[in-house]
Amino acid sequence: MDRDARLPLALDRSLPLPVGVQIRGQIQYGVTTGDIPRGTRLPSVRELAGALEVSVATVAQAYRELGEQGLLKSRPGLGTFVVARPAP
Repeated sequence: MDRDARLPLALDRSLPLPVGVQIRGQIQYGVTTGDIPRGTRLPSVRELAGALEVSVATVAQAYRELGEQGLLKSRPGLGTFVVARPAP
């Protein structure tokens, strides 16, 4: 059963690290530690961008990069999910 995630992300705009990198790193960390369980449906790009007060493009890029790393999988019409098993 897929679960919806309420991502506990916190951006620190005083850091020299771009917010997109912070988003990507926090999602990676959450998946690695199990705080974001495998199979979880992530918020839509628009939802997360609104919640974090960042551009849609910033969140879309973070999701895309995590997808390229094999951590996330987008399913058209259904959403973006943490993959059940990491890519080898």
